[in-house]
Amino acid sequence: MLGLPSGIQKSIEIIDIFRPSAEVSSIVDQVIQLKKKYGKSYVIWMQLGVVNEEAAEKAKKAGLTVVMNKCIMREHHQLFEGDSELEKIRAQKKQELAERIEVTEKISTLIKVTDANFDEIVKKHSLIVIDCWAPWCGPCRMIAPIIDELAKDFAGKIAFGKLNVDENPQTATRFNVMGVPTLLVLKDGVEVDRLVGVAPKLTIANKLEKYI
Repeated sequence: MLGLPSGIQKSIEIIDIFRPSAEVSSIVDQVIQLKKKYGKSYVIWMQLGVVNEEAAEKAKKAGLTVVMNKCIMREHHQLFEGDSELEKIRAQKKQELAERIEVTEKISTLIKVTDANFDEIVKKHSLIVIDCWAPWCGPCRMIAPIIDELAKDFAGKIAFGKLNVDENPQTATRFNVMGVPTLLVLKDGVEVDRLVGVAPKLTIANKLEKYI
């Protein structure tokens, strides 16, 4: 965070931590420095499975708001559950977001991977690439068309799936997915490689070729 441009630093309000619990303390230290620099009251949000009591106490003493071991998406659902008018607004916003980011999961080439079916999908396909993404992620939108093309190019050789990390936090935590997009390459059920961030189609294709 401290390495980001000052303009971006100033716009940060919530630090959503999707990293191993042991790394939380160093992140909190950076946020405390940002608070001293800009005087903002930041929120430290540790996702499901991320727990660090010592770091949480340090953050609170520094005047930060702390949420620990909770999923933002799940809390959002609970907040709006039962209110029909808010549900309508929520559904409309969700539809607008889906149309804006144009994220498509084509049944013919891409497999929808979830916490519930992950092991079954991986067992079924000896070589599979799983695109770990999130609806709010700009780079995920950039790489989505590349994944579609690769799925067609490698049809019959490599299976391709998409995992929404917001809706499936257990699998994301299980594989220590610390940022999106992350491409997990699994062969015979074992992770053999991963690519983090956006990369050219040719770069990804060349990396995958060696596992066929």
